[in-house]
Amino acid sequence: MGKLITDMEQVTPDWLTEVLREQGRLDRGKVVAVEKSPQPTFTSIVSHLKMTYSDDAPSSAPTRLFLKISDPDFRSNIYVSHKKEVDFYNIIAPAMTDPPFPRCYDALYSPETDQAHVLLEDLSETYLQTELSPLPPLVSHCEQAIDCLARVHAFWWEDPRLGKDIGALMDVQSFIQAFGMWLPGFLDFLGDRLFPHEHKLYERAVASLPGLWERHLQHRFAEGRGLTLIHMDLHFYNFLYPSDPTKDKPRIVDWESWSVYVGPTDLAYAIAYSWYPRRRRVLEKDLVKRYHDGLLKHGVEGYDWSDCWDDYRLAVFVNLFIPVVRWAMFDESRTGWWWNELMRALLAFEDLDCAELLD
Repeated sequence: MGKLITDMEQVTPDWLTEVLREQGRLDRGKVVAVEKSPQPTFTSIVSHLKMTYSDDAPSSAPTRLFLKISDPDFRSNIYVSHKKEVDFYNIIAPAMTDPPFPRCYDALYSPETDQAHVLLEDLSETYLQTELSPLPPLVSHCEQAIDCLARVHAFWWEDPRLGKDIGALMDVQSFIQAFGMWLPGFLDFLGDRLFPHEHKLYERAVASLPGLWERHLQHRFAEGRGLTLIHMDLHFYNFLYPSDPTKDKPRIVDWESWSVYVGPTDLAYAIAYSWYPRRRRVLEKDLVKRYHDGLLKHGVEGYDWSDCWDDYRLAVFVNLFIPVVRWAMFDESRTGWWWNELMRALLAFEDLDCAELLD
C-alpha cells in the first residue's frame, strides 16, 4: 500500500514520482518540484498541483494534477463518506467502459483514522465548471450533464453486482428512523419561520415514510428492479464541462455520497432542489424526458416514461428531508444557510402535487 496523504506538506516531489511510476506515467526521470494551492472545502482540502520534472523525464508525464485530502475536522457519516469516494475511484470507475470521470492516479483510505486522499488528473485547462448557486447553469450545460448522467445510470441499471460486489443498497430504513428522530428538533428550531400548515406537512410526511417505502420501494429493493448507482449530491456544479464539447465529454466529480437507489433522485436534487420555480417550471419536464430518452438509448428496458416521472416526483418529495439532514448532521447548518433550499423543496413539492404520494 502507498502512503496516505493527510497534510499538504506531505505532497513532495518524491511522493509524486513514486505514484506516477506506479501508474506507468513516469518510466524515467523524476519530479523535482511541485507547486501547491490548497483550499478548504466543506469536507476536504483540495489543491491543484503543478509539477516540474528532471530533463530526462518523458514529455508525456502530466504537468498538472488535482489532490483532495480529508479535512481532519470532518468525520464520515451516513450521508458523506471519505471511504465511498476512494472505493468509487478504485472499484466503480475502473469497471466502466470509457468512464466520464477524471482519471485517478491514487486513492487511499484509512479506516482507523477515517482519512483519505484522491489524486486526479487536473482538467482545469480544458474544462470548466458552472457558477455556484444561486446562478443557474446554461441550458446547453444542463443538456450535456443530463446526457452524461443517463449514460452512467444506464451502465449500472439493475447490474447484479450492485448491492453485492459493489456498494450497498441505500439504507432507507435507517434514514426513515433518523428523520423521525430529527424532525421534532428541526421543527422546534424553525418555529414560526414555517407556517402551521408546513409544520403539519412535515409531520404528515415523516409519518408516511414507512408506508411509502412499502408501496413504492420495498419490492424494487428485494428484486433489484429499476435501481442503479447514483451520485446523491448531483448539483450541476459537480460536472466538468469541456471547453470544446465536440472533442470531449463532461466528467462528474465529488463521489463522496454515492449509493444504489432510484436514478431520478439525482435529477430531483440537481433541478427541483436547486432551482427556483420560474426556471424549473420551464425546463424541468423536458430535462427529465431527455434523461429518460438517454436511458433507453443506452439500453435500459422496461422503464416507461410514466415510471421515470413517478420516480422523479417521489424524489422531489424526499427532497423535503435534505434540510433536516443538513440541520442534524452539520454544526454549521444551525446557521440556516440551507433555508433557500428548503423553500425551493417546498415549492417543487407543491407544484408537482407530491402530497398525493402521502395518501
